[in-house]
Amino acid sequence: MSKLPNSTLADITINLIGAAQSVDGFGVPCIIDTENVKSAGALVPVLTTCYSLQDVLAAGYTTHSKAYVQAMHLLSYTPKRVKKFIVASVSALSNAELTAVEAANSVWYLMLVTSRAYADLQACATWCDTVAARRHVFVGETQDAAAFGTGASVLSLFEASNRTRSAIVARKVNAQQVELTISAAYVAANSITLKVNGVTPAGFPVVFNTDSDTTLAAVASAIAAGTGSIGAAVVQTVAGGTNNDRTILLTAANPLIPMEITDYVCTNGASQNTASITQTNAGAGAADAELVGLLIPQGLGESTAAGKTLPGLVADDLSQSEYANVTSHGGNVYVNIGGVSQCQQGKTSGFVAPGAHAFLDTIFMRDRLESDLQAAAIAVMTPQTGKLNYDNGGIRALSGSLIGVCNGYVTKGMLMPFDTNTDWTIPDISQVAPADKTARHFPGMSANLKGTGAIQSMELTLNIQV
Repeated sequence: MSKLPNSTLADITINLIGAAQSVDGFGVPCIIDTENVKSAGALVPVLTTCYSLQDVLAAGYTTHSKAYVQAMHLLSYTPKRVKKFIVASVSALSNAELTAVEAANSVWYLMLVTSRAYADLQACATWCDTVAARRHVFVGETQDAAAFGTGASVLSLFEASNRTRSAIVARKVNAQQVELTISAAYVAANSITLKVNGVTPAGFPVVFNTDSDTTLAAVASAIAAGTGSIGAAVVQTVAGGTNNDRTILLTAANPLIPMEITDYVCTNGASQNTASITQTNAGAGAADAELVGLLIPQGLGESTAAGKTLPGLVADDLSQSEYANVTSHGGNVYVNIGGVSQCQQGKTSGFVAPGAHAFLDTIFMRDRLESDLQAAAIAVMTPQTGKLNYDNGGIRALSGSLIGVCNGYVTKGMLMPFDTNTDWTIPDISQVAPADKTARHFPGMSANLKGTGAIQSMELTLNIQV
């Protein structure tokens, strides 16, 4: 759904009593990337509007970049997929840099970042809630579920006041692992080269002996040191002696970034020396991008972060204490519950009152309703056949259209049924001040409606007498 521009024609104010602050508009996702700084300097973000992964590549991002991975998971839903998104390259995640992004293009609603650092998540949450000129929702992710909420410093990051528009997803994940197995009869002084994510590591080619763990350790060290894609490389000895396979276990530096080992070439004894490259752990998908991709295309009444399975992602089990660390501080976990990998509980990272957190589906409902009301009002006030008369007939047409939108939300289970006679206040033409008539402005409509909420947890006490 595209975000409608601010309009003086339709001034919609919706107050969520006891929940999140009001917002204006409902729009597209924006990926904030600090890995590939494409600008000439600070406060000069480079924004690219994308409709496909090809657009991300055309903007200069590689298939192994964090922004590309985010976009790939963002677009992973068919047939209801995100139709448009923005990738913004910034030099930092400061208030000034994020404000520069908003100034360059404010027509987006959900913000994601390629960083997983606590301080970066805090910076984005603070900007969304206290600095941004428009109102945005920040969805961030950390893979450090064990540390989430365990100390006062983390509390200050994620449970500070006014963080009600920031949803944090936390989980434990394992980085991708690849085994490079070299099979050969004993050959001394091999010269080996390969590529990691399409790049030949610095220091290659490297000379080694096929049956020597010592010289193979030098190969492993060179692979790990020569590229930022690999965090560790360890030689695994299959057996002692000669004419035995040797395996190097490679672990990705970042669980979100795919690690591909290609172009293996041995230039000495090549006929005897072959390599097997096997992935042993697939690593992690971008859960926050998957969540945004799931939420944006959903129809009315379907948008909630709670209980949603994210296709393609597998959750690692969290301990009870780790689960409590996250959920007790307003965060969400991607965890296996009842045999299904799913996101719980759909809370924002801040609280409305101590112990009371806003829920993401409530914010989405409110924002969709505002956008739909604005669109309906503009459609009535600017008909193709002519103007909307300033009389009771025109007032009935305008109010009836808005009531119809809200009744649609009742049908979908988002609002409780209401009575237009008691819950809506619609002034008669005789109650309108002359100055407002002269200005062609119709004020005074209001309504008091209730949301339906949702059951996301339960308790049962069962007493059996025997």
